[in-house]
Amino acid sequence: MEASRAKIVDNGTSPAKYPDDKSYQDAVDGFLAYIRQDYFQPRGRLMYGNIVSVDDDAVRERYIKQLDGVMIESFATDWSNAISMGKAGNVVYNR
Repeated sequence: MEASRAKIVDNGTSPAKYPDDKSYQDAVDGFLAYIRQDYFQPRGRLMYGNIVSVDDDAVRERYIKQLDGVMIESFATDWSNAISMGKAGNVVYNR
């Protein structure tokens, strides 16, 4: 999931409903809560996500609270635009 509007804005566009990162992140968090509560939990399924485009640990932690696990693919690829791995170097998150 895109954790911020960074890639969208870099492409020269901006979602009309989400003029800043906070409003976008609120919407993503709300969507995660909705699908967790209304789809995954009632069916006894785990919910995982691939969180990209975030340098802020607090934002990452906010999304992780909605998930059973995450994948941060850039840690293995050494991409030039790799996300921050957290202040303590955390790459594994467990609920």
